[in-house]
Amino acid sequence: DVRSKIEKRLQEIRVDLQREQTDLLKAKYIHNIMTENRSVVQAIEQHLQDAETKLRQLHKALTVTMVRNAGEELNAFTDEVKSVANVIENARQQLGPLIFQDHSLSEQELEILTVMENKPDLDLTDLFVDLRQAGKDITLDDLLDVLGWLYRKNRVLVRIRRRG
Repeated sequence: DVRSKIEKRLQEIRVDLQREQTDLLKAKYIHNIMTENRSVVQAIEQHLQDAETKLRQLHKALTVTMVRNAGEELNAFTDEVKSVANVIENARQQLGPLIFQDHSLSEQELEILTVMENKPDLDLTDLFVDLRQAGKDITLDDLLDVLGWLYRKNRVLVRIRRRG
């Protein structure tokens, strides 16, 4: 019973780790992270890699004998599990503000967000038509460029779906 509880906790930590690794990828490659924060992202990446390695080691080290003996070895093991969980929690606390920074917006970005305000679920064609009908002289390429920056600034979601 103790072993299954520990295994369950290790699995929960693995899920948390995977979520933070996904957020790390977003921070590195998608979101517009300021230059001065890139070293923080690199440090978080190293901490998460170390946590992943340690988590694998802990999973392999969890044995029936260790649980049965339930002494110092088990106490040290649970301390290490808590330590890995803390590393992941710290990564979450550091990545969150980086991913959700309040970036300044250009006039064009603000115009697009204003048009989108009353239509939270809008496809690209409808947005383009709405902008043109509102008198905005914008090309599709310009719209895609601005949407790319809004996406990087974490201000819009982009969903892609096949027609039909």
